Amino acid sequence: MLTTDAAIQTGYLTFAFIVIGAVLGFGIYFAVRFLELNSFAQRVSLAVTLVVSFTALALLFAAGDIFKSAELNIYDLQMRNRGPRKPHPDIVICAVDDITRKDLKSVDPVPRGMMAKVITNLAEAGASAISLDYTFSRDSQPGSKELATAIEESYCTILAMSIQGSRMHFSDNIFQSGAMGQGMINVRPDNDGTMRRIAFVVSEKKENRTRFPIFTLETLRVHLGISNSAHINGIEEDVDEAGKDILDVIYSVYEEKEIGQDDEGYPIIEYGKLLGQYIISRDGFLINYVGPAHSFRRLSFSNVLEGKFNSSLVDGKMVLLGDTRLAGGDVFNTPFNVESVTEYGKGMKSKKLEQMPGIEVHANILATIMDANEKKDSERYMPYQRRFSGNWYYFYLLVLGLVLGILFCFLKLPVYVNVGMFVVVGVSLFYTSVKLFSFKNNIFMPLVPTTFLLGANFMGGSVLHWLLDRMRTRSVIGQWGRYMSKNIVEKIVSGQLTVNTAGHEKELTLLFSDIRGFTTASEGLGPEGIARLLNAFFNRMITCVFDSEGTMDKLMGDCIMAFWNDPVSQPDHRKRACETALNMMEELRNFNAENPVPGADKVNIGIGLNSGPATVGDLGADFYSDYTALGDTVNTASRLEGINKYYRTNIIISNDTFEPVKKHFEARHIDTIRVKGREKPVEIFELLCRREKLSEDMKKQLESFDAAWEIYKTRDWEAAHHIFAEHLKDYPDDGPAQTLLERADSYRRTPPPKNWDGVYDFETK
Repeated sequence: MLTTDAAIQTGYLTFAFIVIGAVLGFGIYFAVRFLELNSFAQRVSLAVTLVVSFTALALLFAAGDIFKSAELNIYDLQMRNRGPRKPHPDIVICAVDDITRKDLKSVDPVPRGMMAKVITNLAEAGASAISLDYTFSRDSQPGSKELATAIEESYCTILAMSIQGSRMHFSDNIFQSGAMGQGMINVRPDNDGTMRRIAFVVSEKKENRTRFPIFTLETLRVHLGISNSAHINGIEEDVDEAGKDILDVIYSVYEEKEIGQDDEGYPIIEYGKLLGQYIISRDGFLINYVGPAHSFRRLSFSNVLEGKFNSSLVDGKMVLLGDTRLAGGDVFNTPFNVESVTEYGKGMKSKKLEQMPGIEVHANILATIMDANEKKDSERYMPYQRRFSGNWYYFYLLVLGLVLGILFCFLKLPVYVNVGMFVVVGVSLFYTSVKLFSFKNNIFMPLVPTTFLLGANFMGGSVLHWLLDRMRTRSVIGQWGRYMSKNIVEKIVSGQLTVNTAGHEKELTLLFSDIRGFTTASEGLGPEGIARLLNAFFNRMITCVFDSEGTMDKLMGDCIMAFWNDPVSQPDHRKRACETALNMMEELRNFNAENPVPGADKVNIGIGLNSGPATVGDLGADFYSDYTALGDTVNTASRLEGINKYYRTNIIISNDTFEPVKKHFEARHIDTIRVKGREKPVEIFELLCRREKLSEDMKKQLESFDAAWEIYKTRDWEAAHHIFAEHLKDYPDDGPAQTLLERADSYRRTPPPKNWDGVYDFETK
């Protein structure tokens, strides 16, 4: 289970990279905004640039150990989250501890005679290797001969050596000659003071430096029975044949080969060296700690001195002998540092971090080598020889960066899907890292580069899509906002509607509207007054068009042109257009009643509607265009609007518009005409009202008009004149009746030719 500290640390890291991603994203936003990247190719180029940049930065972080502190902290948290594991049974610590200090009174230094007795007791108990975390100089000290004899007769003692500053510190020759080996005890914590990794060889700091194996490597060699009589100066002597092949490999570092150092200054040796059945890495490894201090079995030095221990605890095992007292100074911070509580005084407690003695750090190093290699030969490898890094890890980051880039930068997915993917991928990456770490293999997968990739792609992709959406929105609003209603524009912006801007033919219903007597109505207003009058008028009229989701084609002076059924398909486009025309008349009445521009006369309008095929699209030059409609249907609608003046009406619609919607609206047939420029006759109707709003008085008027019209169609001009005259006595304001009365009067004086088809021809527009 993930600890709270680990979750918090990871949360901070994720937040940090989200901030980085946001900064990069906004930088891209301003770059794109000023570069005006609008084309598809440019947007794809930007997305590719984002993905490549983020992946390159992640690879840089991985290769250059940027944010290494955060990575190491996550390593510590994962180590603590994994918890302690079972220590290796072949490793025992003989501890110069507080019990020893109490029993012996003084252990600084440990008397050499007592050290000799302990070595003898351990050797007699069957220890396979006895490693002393001490150097012994000045062979004149009391007990030196006894100690040298014990070392020689044990046949399994390893001595320590160290580099302090520029000086090498060895035990005197009297002790070296009987030892089975010597190893460097120098270890170097990371920059934050925590001991996490170890190198297998340590070098002198001089030009012709000699490299020496570390203390634990020598301990393991002796434990395995691989003999080597190499002296501390690095010269090999009397290597037996049985061990020569291995020694040639392992101790090639003693010779003239200079392979280099890693970025931490650790020597690098050739990869894959074998020490018995154990693989030794080329550049050391991360220590797979068994747990916090006190995780290994400890035998008190004083008990071993007195023989008060079970020899079975030592038989065939490696015994590491050293000072385990925290006051001894040879202590290190580890990922498992824990708080220890000391009680003092009355109810008083003191808390401090309990560090790990150096001899137990070496025990953990031994356990890491041995635990990681106890597999079948075909499976033998050492996960801790390196982090999950190198070329495979870089390939993994590259693939991950491309996948995340496709998910977040290329694909345009809903926000909730992106957030969901971010959470799922983030949890999956962290879970995978934790499980790899928690498995027996204990592979450490760095999280900083992957977290950066996730956060940067998520934020960069989010900002990119937000930016492109804003640009698209601005483009759509700029292109369509002046043509159609807000909700239609929003559907286009959201992708719910696809607009075909190329020229195409489609059935439309066209509306033309023009102010009647505008010159008279605006007389005396001046330029500003005229502007106010038109703006107030158009606000109402265009709102009527947008309310029915019509498309505004253009304004031509005081004339409005609009159409329906494109770019949004509207099966009921005729009905929408008729509703709009009636609403415009209602708004006109309100406009005149409110008189928004003092001094202006009341205005009147004429509206013409026609339906049929038209060419529609974004038409014009490369540098200037309009989304407009062209064709005979458009011209006829314009003509119908104009002839309102002739028939003294407000709304004239063609039969093509009225026939499909006559069950919804009331209209009367007023004529059959032939407009200028068109041979085909058009039956025209005056649109009066919605069917449900037809009044009884209007119904009677229509019946009277229809009766007169039927006489008119018989070409009995005298009778037609008479009946229209009678009709007008009851309905004097009936414009079409007035027009037909005048025409009947003209025809009774000058009848049309006998072959007349009954169609009235308009010679003017």
